[in-house]
Order: sequence, then C-alpha cells, then structure tokens
Amino acid sequence: MFFYFKSKEALYLYLLDYCANLMLEMVFDRCIDFSEKDLLNRLYKYMDAKLNVNLEYPYINKFFRTVLKERPPCALGFIKSTKEASFSYIQNFFRRY
Repeated sequence: MFFYFKSKEALYLYLLDYCANLMLEMVFDRCIDFSEKDLLNRLYKYMDAKLNVNLEYPYINKFFRTVLKERPPCALGFIKSTKEASFSYIQNFFRRY
C-alpha cells in the first residue's frame, strides 16, 4: 500500500477524490440530460440517477457521511472544494432550465 501512497492521509485523500469524481460523473455527466426543458423531468432523472448510484455503491455515501461528520483536518480543504464544485453543478442544473 505504501508503495503507491506515502501515507494513510494520502490514501484517504485519494479515496475522497475518487469517490467524489465517480459520483459527479455517474450522476451529472452520464444521467442528466441538460437538453430536457421540463424541470420536473430533470429533477426526476437526477433523483433516479442518485438513487441508482447509491444502490450500486452504498459505501461511497456512507464514507462521505463519515467524512462530513468527523471532519478530519486533512480533508477540510477537500470538503470546501467539493462543496463549491457541487454548488456549481447545481447552479448549472437550474441555469440550463
């Protein structure tokens, strides 16, 4: 393990980044059709995509909840940047409507 990661902290940050990118890709990039003009249909597709990702990868959501609850010092910068990125995705979700 330490051949690839220099510390447990590096592994932890890698897992956070990987899980966040996977969620964003699977929910927003693959499943949301921004050409959809009906807001309710778009919200339905978002909720359906989010549910399917949580069913397929249940431990990712649990991992995120743990990180947000415990707020380890090494992850505070990541939490802030992820919140900003999520806010940007949500703005784009409604802006294109």
